[in-house]
Amino acid sequence: MSRGRIGGSRGRRVDDAPALGSLSVVSNANRLRMYRRPALAETGTRRQEAQVRVEFQERVSSQEVGMATVKDPVCGMGIGPKGAAAQERRQGKVYYFCSNDYHAKFKAKPKKYAA
Repeated sequence: MSRGRIGGSRGRRVDDAPALGSLSVVSNANRLRMYRRPALAETGTRRQEAQVRVEFQERVSSQEVGMATVKDPVCGMGIGPKGAAAQERRQGKVYYFCSNDYHAKFKAKPKKYAA
């Protein structure tokens, strides 16, 4: 079986291509290993460090300002009165509930949960 030739007059064989690629990688690595960054030209002035200033402002919606949280008497979770699933007035006090299930538990045994 004859071997093909590449490169015209250079006369390299096809088998030599991987070896030449490896040689190229090694020589580039050696060249990079010897590289030294050139020194910067002196301008006579000192370089000033950039200072970054970060400002932020906390946003509070008008709904959050006036909204107080209340405690569900059954589970103890804090909820907003407007977001309560149910409410009940008992002996002059309003109780708020995070779910209808807890409201039903409260109605079944109000003395247990109303303190």
